[in-house]
Amino acid sequence: EIWASSQAFDGGLGIPKRIVLHHANWIIRDYASDDSGADASNPTAKLRQLAELRGAVEEKSDLKQRQLVQRLQEDPDLASYHQRTFGDLRHGPPWVALPPAHPARPGGRRKSR
Repeated sequence: EIWASSQAFDGGLGIPKRIVLHHANWIIRDYASDDSGADASNPTAKLRQLAELRGAVEEKSDLKQRQLVQRLQEDPDLASYHQRTFGDLRHGPPWVALPPAHPARPGGRRKSR
């Protein structure tokens, strides 16, 4: 199965048990204290996150996988991105191919803030 970092907000069971590909479309970065991966042209943060997930999957560590998902869920920038791209701030028609309860299914107009 394929899993993207931004799917941390999709509910369900988190990282699939049979994951074969991690699309790291969102990277946890601590801009205040870690400048090694804050620049999008620097792959350090992405490689670190990919290695972290790979290690957790290879170890079959549900705890480490849940911890990664939790850190993604706590990232306020990712929450905003997910809401604009897949959530209730997403503009456009419903994605009817998704299950009815899937958070990315509803369409609509962007809400004004």
